Formats: sequence, C-alpha cells, structure tokens
Amino acid sequence: MKRLYLSSASILISVGLSAEIISLNFTGGRSTTPYALGSSDLAGLVGTEAGHSLGSTLVGNWNNLDGNSGSSGGSLLGSNGNVAVGVTVTWNADNTYDLPNTTGGSNTSANTTMMKGYLDNDSENTTTVTVSGLEALSGSYSVIVYVDGDNEEFWQRGNYTIGTTTVQNEDSENVDFNSGSGNNANGLFQIPVADGTGGSNWPVSPNNSEGNMIIFSGLTSSSFTLNADPVSSSTTFARAPVNGMQIVGVVIPEPASGSLVAIFLGLALFMWTAKSRFGKRGH
Repeated sequence: MKRLYLSSASILISVGLSAEIISLNFTGGRSTTPYALGSSDLAGLVGTEAGHSLGSTLVGNWNNLDGNSGSSGGSLLGSNGNVAVGVTVTWNADNTYDLPNTTGGSNTSANTTMMKGYLDNDSENTTTVTVSGLEALSGSYSVIVYVDGDNEEFWQRGNYTIGTTTVQNEDSENVDFNSGSGNNANGLFQIPVADGTGGSNWPVSPNNSEGNMIIFSGLTSSSFTLNADPVSSSTTFARAPVNGMQIVGVVIPEPASGSLVAIFLGLALFMWTAKSRFGKRGH
C-alpha cells in the first residue's frame, strides 16, 4: 500500500505538464500592415536544420506582437494552444521594418511571414526583449532568435546577448530570407560560425559570423532579457534586427491538469485512510 501511495504522488507531480514552445512573431513593418501568423501557420526550424540539436520547432500558435514596443501578458500561447499562465513579454526598439520580399524562393512555410517584419535599431540603440514567468521542465530551456534585416548592398554586425553569453552576427549584404535571389534565395536558416574570410558566400561554414539564427541553450532562470546591440556597418548606421523568437522546453500546464490533480489527491487520501484503518485492525 505504501508503494502505491508513493507512485500516486510521483504521478501527481508530473501530470498535466509537458515541454512546450512559446513562439514570438514581431509583426511590424515599414507600414501599418502587420505581418501576422494564423494559429495554424507553422513556422520554426525543421528537424536538425543548420546543425542544431533542438529537434523540430516548426509549430503553430505563434504570438503576434505588434509595434516597436509593448507588453503582452496573460494571453500568450504555447505551441499546444494553451495559455502560458504567468508568462509575460516586454519589448522595446527604435522602430520596425520589413524585408522587401520573402516569397521569391522555394520555402513555402509560414517562416516567410515570420521573417518578414522585425524590430529595428534606427539610432543604434539597444533593442530589448524581456520574457518572465518561465519554468524549465527538465532543468533548462533554449531560446532561438531569428535575425535578418533589409540591408541591401551593405553588411551589418550586431551583438546578441542573454545573460553572460554574447553572439555576434553579421547580417550580410544582399541576403534576404527566401528572396529568390542572392546567397540565401531559398529560405535557409544558419547559425553564425566564427572565422572564415570576409565576403564568404553565405550560407557556408565557417561563414565569417554570418547567419540569421542564434541559439542560446542551458538557460535556467525564470526570466531573461535579450539585448540586440548594433556594432558596425558598411553604411551610416549599424543594425541588429530581431524578427522572431522561440523559447523551447518550458512548462505549460494542460487545461485538464487541475481535474487530474484533484483525482490523484483524492486517491492518495483514500489509500492513506484505508491504510490507517487496516493498521488499526491488525493490533
């Protein structure tokens, strides 16, 4: 009887919890038209694309965040469609902008919409995105940051920082996501790889720190802030765009978890009472 009780307790701890993904789409462009995703639009990485180890993050239920600054809490969804209770996001940037074209190549996923609009640094100020209210299911979680700006024939370098980890990315000249021309004509994702020679034919590896996706892994805090800092450019102002983000491996309770918890509590109480009664009869 004691073993059964302990088993029920362990089930109680885990019931109704699953590792989910919270996905953020910054919709703003150079006009008032937002580049929003529908709940059934699937965006994110496919399998081990670009050599990452997170598996597929191609999911629906992206959260559309409008404007260059704002705060959204209480209504954010996880990839399972459930409200991410207690999770909030606050973002602030100089402006928003968009890629001129993301539908010219062979990528037909909703990534073409997700990558279209982005947070922009007009005056080389730091763009910030703060997410709080997180809990890791298995000890840690990862954050994917998608980056690609409309830099035309110029290159831009930016530093992307969470906590004590900083990754520098070069947003290469004439490389727009899925534009149908240039070095990333067909909508590939790649992390920036250090070294390589300047002017590398993107995407290759090593790629002179050129890329459009940054991954921060091993995060354990219940909150984090992404800082996107412009560093240098071949034109007047540097930029550090932020098109979208995914938080992978966080706890989002299932809607029925409350009912299941009540059932297991009742079962545990019943067994404890029964055990006490049988124990008394034995004396």
